[in-house]
Amino acid sequence: MSARDEPEPMVDMFRKPTGMDPVLDTELVGEHDRGDPAVAHRPRGLLGNGLVRTTGWVQAGDRPVSTGLIIVVICLLLGLVAGIALLPVYPAISGACVVLLPVAGYGFWRLATTRLAPASIAHNTGTVAAGELQLGTWVRLHGTIGPVGYVARVQPENRDVHVTFTGGTTMTWPAGRRLHVAELHD
Repeated sequence: MSARDEPEPMVDMFRKPTGMDPVLDTELVGEHDRGDPAVAHRPRGLLGNGLVRTTGWVQAGDRPVSTGLIIVVICLLLGLVAGIALLPVYPAISGACVVLLPVAGYGFWRLATTRLAPASIAHNTGTVAAGELQLGTWVRLHGTIGPVGYVARVQPENRDVHVTFTGGTTMTWPAGRRLHVAELHD
């Protein structure tokens, strides 16, 4: 039988996907053999490459602002606009828009961040120079917001620092670059 005549392997389309590589999953929760620091618990926003999707806070200067609160405020403004537009025709629906749109907006935000695209709530606790990173630290990869990685290796080289995160993602930064340290809440 030639390679052309071999049947394609069967795919179980009804198996629930885990979204995780089993090897990566065991590395992140402590069953690994590379000597990397293990994550104490599995974060909700864990991605296949070992990084953690985060949400919950937008940095406004030094203040964290909940993205859930931002959604509620936007939906409240939309509810007010819809309520004013509907007031002459449907007064009862007008009032319901003002109350229900913010509740629905927050509910959708919560559903999206816990079920549709799970994300961990995190906030920044300070900054550290890339050359001073410690193993086992959660660090933002792209400034003040975005995904975080759990530092597994730090390798200084000339004026740069090569950082490897649990899961294998690597980044190279100048040794003096300030990185945001994050704390995960779930």
